Amino acid sequence: MKTCYQINLQLSLGGGEIFTRFLTTALGELGYRNCLFIHAEAEFWPKLIPAGAVFFRVRSLAEIEAQIVEPGALLITHSVLPPEAAIRFASRVTLTGILHMPLYERFPEGLRHYQRLFCVSEHVIASAGAHGLSNVHAAPLYGVADLALRSNVQGAGGPIHKGSIYLWDRRK
Repeated sequence: MKTCYQINLQLSLGGGEIFTRFLTTALGELGYRNCLFIHAEAEFWPKLIPAGAVFFRVRSLAEIEAQIVEPGALLITHSVLPPEAAIRFASRVTLTGILHMPLYERFPEGLRHYQRLFCVSEHVIASAGAHGLSNVHAAPLYGVADLALRSNVQGAGGPIHKGSIYLWDRRK
């Protein structure tokens, strides 16, 4: 069985975490064993991710590096690794990443060391291209609506709340 490791160290539930759920489901259907590195204090993951995934609660990249022992394993990040960490990971595994946001007014140098980057929209693809990244997949990785999600996170048969279950940045 092939293994896919994902790193998502967010403490709050947002759009990137929905992509983590989406990828975990899709990879499971393709026969991958899903291993997720999550922040030690993030409590929402077990309700969000389909059964069968293995969770590693961590606080640092060093903890993650020590637990990935399969040479050539697939690693998907949901945030950018620092350049020195990206180089180390890319020398041991197939390093890929999901870009959830455009790179305008910022550019994490670590992305140059990834084998492949998957962007969630054409807008994000354009921003990566504007920064000279050639390791970007040509088609966007659009998300898919998951109607079961609400019941998984809030509890089956639970109340429907007027407000969002997500933390919103109202400055945007």
